[in-house]
Amino acid sequence: MHSQPSPANQVTSHLLEASSASEGYRGDSSFNAHVRRVRDTLKNAASDMGSIAASSLGDDDPRGGDSTTIDTLDFEIPDSPDTSSSREDLQYPELENKTLPPINSVLLLLRLIQDEKQDFFLNMPVINETEFAEYCQQVYFAIRRYSLTTWAIVNVGLFYLFVGLKEHHYDRIGVTASDIDSYIQILNANIDSTINSFRLCLTPSVEACQAMSFLTMFYMRAGRPAMAWKLNSAGARMCIDMGFHRLPGKYKSREEFKKHLIFWHIYVVDKGLAFTLGRTPSIPHYDVSTELPSIPEDLPADIPEGPAYLYAAFLEFSVISGDMYIKLFSAAAQREPQRIRVERAEFFAKQLTEVNENIQNTFRDNVLTNNAFEIIAILLNIMTQCLVTIVYRIVPCETPNSHPLRCSSSCVNAARGALMAILRASETFGQKSPNPWGMLFSYVPFTSFIVLAGNTVAVPSVEDLTILWSALSSIEPVSVTSPSGKKLYDTCKAFYRIAENTVSRYTERRVTTTTASAENHLLSSLDIANPPSQLLPSSSYIPEQQQTILHQSFQLPSDDISAAGLQQVMTPRAWGAVMNDFDADIDPVAMASFIEPYLFFDRDMS
Repeated sequence: MHSQPSPANQVTSHLLEASSASEGYRGDSSFNAHVRRVRDTLKNAASDMGSIAASSLGDDDPRGGDSTTIDTLDFEIPDSPDTSSSREDLQYPELENKTLPPINSVLLLLRLIQDEKQDFFLNMPVINETEFAEYCQQVYFAIRRYSLTTWAIVNVGLFYLFVGLKEHHYDRIGVTASDIDSYIQILNANIDSTINSFRLCLTPSVEACQAMSFLTMFYMRAGRPAMAWKLNSAGARMCIDMGFHRLPGKYKSREEFKKHLIFWHIYVVDKGLAFTLGRTPSIPHYDVSTELPSIPEDLPADIPEGPAYLYAAFLEFSVISGDMYIKLFSAAAQREPQRIRVERAEFFAKQLTEVNENIQNTFRDNVLTNNAFEIIAILLNIMTQCLVTIVYRIVPCETPNSHPLRCSSSCVNAARGALMAILRASETFGQKSPNPWGMLFSYVPFTSFIVLAGNTVAVPSVEDLTILWSALSSIEPVSVTSPSGKKLYDTCKAFYRIAENTVSRYTERRVTTTTASAENHLLSSLDIANPPSQLLPSSSYIPEQQQTILHQSFQLPSDDISAAGLQQVMTPRAWGAVMNDFDADIDPVAMASFIEPYLFFDRDMS
């Protein structure tokens, strides 16, 4: 391992808390606003009194001086304690003597990223290559103290650059696969230590927002979405504190451009993680006046058109997702009549579909067809169908007294569409590069799988079981490269087995029924010329009258279900009843909620 302790790659006493310099937005508190109003009133009154005194007593009257004093009166409103410059610098002894990858390898890596665009900077537009190199310079050549956020940015950035380093670049950087592994371990340990060193009251700054974005990405990849949510929420709060949600029209400088990029990046992640975890978004869109960027004009020139259009779609879907939460899933929305929520669901489904179609048309009209755009088009289809599936979960099943795991036909069709698109994606890029899966499922819950699995339990279908298996096989590669991907794969595999067992049981019952019928027919007519040839119906779906036998196997206890509620809405308790019937050693609530965050609405939805 080439990471010997040396001044260049070892932290000593240079680490310092982030600068407390003010970087922007400051709203007026009601107290300050009132004080300024009183001040202005007194100044105006004093000015009037001075004018009257001057005209009646003359300019040489000694009282004239008092009026001048009042006229120039001003109130000093002290800064709040958190912006005081008298705060002492905080040290981080727990990070003393932490090592870094050797400086020679890092310098060669920094030269590489200047020559060739790396995927990391496409996924993290909040920092460009030049700025990242400057951060590395502050740490590796620590002429003056640097902040904890600088330390975090350098470690996370180097981590992803080494992880994403192509094998044909090893010789240029002067490293081996073993070296890369050792560097990644060092950086991973540094990042974990950094998280433990963050103070609750971290001063808002552009650099701090960049650090939060980097760390959020790191923990999303590590399969720790709850930690990622905390970090991105901290970044969102900083953006609001600095007024990034109220930036003026078009940016006029590079610094303003950077603020726009940082804000919208954190905004997109905020909405995606909120939907994935079932949380309330941190940035309400109704309070945002910062203009959405025009794509691709407002993005850095070195970002290819493909990722730029994908970024545009993420922005559009994020805005819609935030609105969906307020109008479909918030506490206030739950109190609305079901009729209103169903109407809203139909509206959002149409809106999502239109956004996807518009961007797809842009691809066809303005861009030459190539592999990159084909991948992006497929990803957008998956995102759209997954979000539409979630929207249609609001709509109850059309069939009266249906199985509690059966959703509406619109919801099931959207789920099928999403899983079929995932199969297409796997055939196009999934087996070669599983990385897009990790990014996608961090922003969009994989609800489609659980919906179709539940429908297959309710209405056994060989074709739907085949779709489930194909989708499961498609996401298997990500289980090897990502901890969160493995958790997703294992969860989906458990749901698949339940659906498979259901279809198997139905098959066995069909065999038994068919055999008994054949024996009776043989005894009565002794005609064996035409034995039954099919064990399952040729149709993909089981006729309604044939579902009775299945409902007897999977009926929920009468005291555990409301006639107007759970029979129309797939819930963890409904899954629990099915899993208990299979004697499965899993927690249905935790497993179901991992994929569909809004399953916690375990209540009457009417």
